[in-house]
Amino acid sequence: MSVEIEYSYTEFIKHEQKHKIHESEISLQHYVSLPIPWVKDSHPYYILFAAPALRKPGQPMQVGSTDRWWMMDAKNCDLVVYALCSVFPFSGFTAHNPLTIPVSTLSIQEIRQKQNSFEVLMNDLVPNFFKGLSAEKTTRKAAGELFASLVPNELIWEYRRLAPQFFEWLNK
Repeated sequence: MSVEIEYSYTEFIKHEQKHKIHESEISLQHYVSLPIPWVKDSHPYYILFAAPALRKPGQPMQVGSTDRWWMMDAKNCDLVVYALCSVFPFSGFTAHNPLTIPVSTLSIQEIRQKQNSFEVLMNDLVPNFFKGLSAEKTTRKAAGELFASLVPNELIWEYRRLAPQFFEWLNK
């Protein structure tokens, strides 16, 4: 399968964060997921979710049930689907009580360094995923480990339910 994407993972993140959906539909208080690659009918997309969150300095963040998700075309960053979970839940969606996310022990600099390293790995991995090709196991493992260090343990299952095909590929 030949898939050409215009944006790297890093470029996609920058473009997605500027999308008008963030101005009109997603509260600044929401927890917004990392974009996860997704393929449907041989077409590449990124899928994201958001959940209401309560943040207070020095206290654990409280994250409610995912209340919205959206899918963007990986080729041109167009918004393809935006859905409220109350109207159109994603597969496997279940509401839950607020989750307590422990305060990170990492400094902002350490988090940014991990994010940058994750993006570099994803820039290499995502084109292979979109093409249905494998990738070097050590690179996939390193990306999985960085992902697990960036995403709160309490929310990893939400990512896995939203985009199981990517995590299955990553863990092969």
